[in-house]
Amino acid sequence: MNFRQEHGPLQASRHEQYRYTAYRQVIRWAYGVLGRHIREPLPSCVVSAIRKQFPEGGGTYKGFEWPHFGDDQ
Repeated sequence: MNFRQEHGPLQASRHEQYRYTAYRQVIRWAYGVLGRHIREPLPSCVVSAIRKQFPEGGGTYKGFEWPHFGDDQ
C-alpha cells in the first residue's frame, strides 16, 4: 500500500512532495521495502543533496525524529 492509499494526497508544496518522494526512493534503494512503522535515518549527505535539489522557500526543515511510543520517554 502506498502513501496516497493510506493517507490521501500529500498536502504540501511541489518541492516538499519531490523531497518526500526522493527520501522514500533512497530508502527503498538502500534497504528495500520497509514495514509501515519501520524508520531508517538517511545519511546527511543524501538529505543535503535532496534539499539542495528541491529547496523550501523559507529554508526551514524538520529533521529526522525516531517515533515516540507511549509516555515512557
